[in-house]
Amino acid sequence: MGTISQQLFLASMIGERVELPRCGTALELPWVYDDVAEDICALAKSGKVEVLARQVQQVQGEPLITHLAFRRLG
Repeated sequence: MGTISQQLFLASMIGERVELPRCGTALELPWVYDDVAEDICALAKSGKVEVLARQVQQVQGEPLITHLAFRRLG
């Protein structure tokens, strides 16, 4: 898990809806956002978070996650 995704996970409260930030962060770059979102999705596969919303769009011909919301599970 990358540093940004790890920080977001650890900073979130159990049960709280968290939307990956975009403006004013390193996540403004679509590839960075997608990478962090993929890390969070991997946490969902391990049962640590639940993905509440996920949007994928084509960015320069690549399917990238452009929006993600999750909640940390107990």
